[in-house]
Amino acid sequence: MEVIMSKTEDIRIQKSKNAIQKAFIKLMKKEGFSKITVKELIADAKVNRSTFYAHYLDKYDLLEQLEQKLLNSISENMHKAPVEQILNHKIDNTTLSNYLSNMLKYMYKNGEIFMMLYGNDGDTTFHNKLNQLVLEIYKEKQLSDNFSIPVDYAMSAIIGTITSLIDTWIRKGFVESPENFTEIVMKVSSALQSHLIK
Repeated sequence: MEVIMSKTEDIRIQKSKNAIQKAFIKLMKKEGFSKITVKELIADAKVNRSTFYAHYLDKYDLLEQLEQKLLNSISENMHKAPVEQILNHKIDNTTLSNYLSNMLKYMYKNGEIFMMLYGNDGDTTFHNKLNQLVLEIYKEKQLSDNFSIPVDYAMSAIIGTITSLIDTWIRKGFVESPENFTEIVMKVSSALQSHLIK
């Protein structure tokens, strides 16, 4: 009985959070983050004020949780990549292309949110958060011995290039398909890495 109630409660909580997040995205697209109020959010989401504050401290906390959700999903995709093999040239282009395509398809699928985060009234710190995420994964995999130059410079060059390309893709409104953009990233990153890997 308690387990069933717990599951039901979890479903109800998730529905409330989804409603709030959808309202947030809608309002952010319409008027920008700075103009959004909690009053507008709960009216659009059709939830009461206590429900909102049960899940979020304020609109900044809501934004942070949404961003973390995106970053966690990106991280899951990145951890699937055989990075050590890539850096040691033990992976074929087709496999690498498929990995990049999977990660970029996720971003493309959630493109509306990413475009809002990178918009004029979005979150100017999100680029740094994405950069930091990639950096942490590189450090976690201990790839320093694979570079022919000091690791800090090598990682800054590779990570900075990839995230800058992604930034441009997002700001352009995902003009290229994930498949076409994967080819662009492949060409640029492969050329760069060939000069930095022992």
